[in-house]
Amino acid sequence: MKQLSFRAKIMIVFITIGILQGGIMGYFAYSHARSLIFNNKKNEMENMLEKINISVTDKVSYMTQLGQSTATSQIVRNNIHSGEDYLQVGRSKRNIAEYFSSLVLSFEPLNNIMIIDRSNILYSTYDYYRLQDFDLVSSKYYEAASEHGGQPVWLGLQDNLLFYMEGITGPEKVLTMVEPITDFYNQEVIAVLIMDLNPDTFLDILHTENASFPHQMTFMLDQNQRLIAGDEKTVSQVIDAVCAMENRGGESKELMVGQERMALSVIENEATRWKIYTMVPYSDISAQVQSLNHSILLSIILCNLLILVCLLVVSLAITAPVKKLIEAMREVQQGNFDYRIDNKRSDEMGRLMETFNYMVFKIDMLIKEVYQEKLAQKNAELEALQSQINPHFLYNTLDTINWMLLEKKEYEISGIVVSLGEMMKYAISRSSRTVALREEIRHISNYLLIQKERMEDKLEYEIDIPHQYESVQVPRLILQPLVENAIIHGIETGGKVSIRVYEREEDGGCWLEVSDNGAGMDEEQLKRLRDGTTEMRMDHRSIGVENVNKRIRLYYGEEFGLTIESRLGEGTVIRFCIPGNS
Repeated sequence: MKQLSFRAKIMIVFITIGILQGGIMGYFAYSHARSLIFNNKKNEMENMLEKINISVTDKVSYMTQLGQSTATSQIVRNNIHSGEDYLQVGRSKRNIAEYFSSLVLSFEPLNNIMIIDRSNILYSTYDYYRLQDFDLVSSKYYEAASEHGGQPVWLGLQDNLLFYMEGITGPEKVLTMVEPITDFYNQEVIAVLIMDLNPDTFLDILHTENASFPHQMTFMLDQNQRLIAGDEKTVSQVIDAVCAMENRGGESKELMVGQERMALSVIENEATRWKIYTMVPYSDISAQVQSLNHSILLSIILCNLLILVCLLVVSLAITAPVKKLIEAMREVQQGNFDYRIDNKRSDEMGRLMETFNYMVFKIDMLIKEVYQEKLAQKNAELEALQSQINPHFLYNTLDTINWMLLEKKEYEISGIVVSLGEMMKYAISRSSRTVALREEIRHISNYLLIQKERMEDKLEYEIDIPHQYESVQVPRLILQPLVENAIIHGIETGGKVSIRVYEREEDGGCWLEVSDNGAGMDEEQLKRLRDGTTEMRMDHRSIGVENVNKRIRLYYGEEFGLTIESRLGEGTVIRFCIPGNS
């Protein structure tokens, strides 16, 4: 790889990137499209089941309402008799048969209607029978009707009872609904209404919904997993697999039927607990994805070919001027600083060649300039070092001046010099961020002493610090800007500054307060100061009141800070709290 030319490396890198990018994009595009197609098809299956279920519910609901109205009908109740009066039974049979015939004609899917009373007499559309070897009370019809609080009950797929009673045990099946007929007074079940629905009704519903796939299977099972509607020959193997899965308690969206993997969707009818299934082989869905797969693959191949052609042109345009630069560098490497590249380009490579020519021309001068610059830099550093004043020199100078003043008995001026020296030493010291309160107060005392002399004794000050607070740690130089603000903006022409420390029980800490009896501030000035829009400054480098506020919040927390009170003509009070754990 190291021995390959730059052009070959570019080709290899970009071809590899193109193949990888095309493969990755193709894979994700195919996977995403495949997932979308599968999800869309499954949604179509579920929507189809929803429509079928709505149609089934409509039929079942209508028949349920029909059963409830029949069970409470006066015609039915007035013509049900228990006893041996055959003449009366005959009249009742005719009345009920006429009523049942009208019901069957009004609802085409209704196959049979019959009533069996406790005397085992069967009333139907066709005739009546006294059933032999049959006991209503011990029958499944009576049991189902009695267990559901007088509500209609669907038994699922059953043998047609009328044909069974006539000795015909043929394959005809019906969907049976039973409903108890109770005595109004004691609510005892006196008869059972049996209504049979033709299963072909639901087969017609399944056929009305068009399948989206050539091998899609849709069928319906009752609560006992018996086929209600569907092609029995086609779905028999599928039903066995579905029943086996549900018996195991599975709720999979996929099912293996033989060697075929099937996508499965199922919905349960709430009124009957019957289930409607639709199944599609994954091969049917995959067939719709294959055409998309071929289109994506063809697009990737065409894009890679186009990229390859473009890459050949681009690599040639890049490597040709690079070769020129390499030749020029070899000349310069051999010491030929008069060599120039014949440059006719105006793009980046042209500017690079122009820069190379300029570099060769300026290289001698640049070396000299760099040498002179470094020499000048060293001289400047030396001068800077020489100009720096050692703080100890200042302390020693002030100490010498102090002794000279003492010799001349200038004690007052000597005190000012000593205070100035201590202030300078305190301000320059970087031993720690915080100091004991006694040190900060000593610094402020020196500052106030100097200010008092400057103002010719027009300034008065008072410091009240209880002994127990002298060791409290405070940020260095935290009080000077506040005292400075009080003097410059409060009592420049004279007045009194007070500094005191006190404790409030509700705070659990101590409060530092700086107050003056000077000019004070109006509401607008006070608001600007509280909002931090105005800084009270001693000179162009000093820290303002707002900076003190920020330092307090930074050190103690956002809930702490300066509290400022002022009235025009009455002075200003600035205080802040030092928490008890400091």
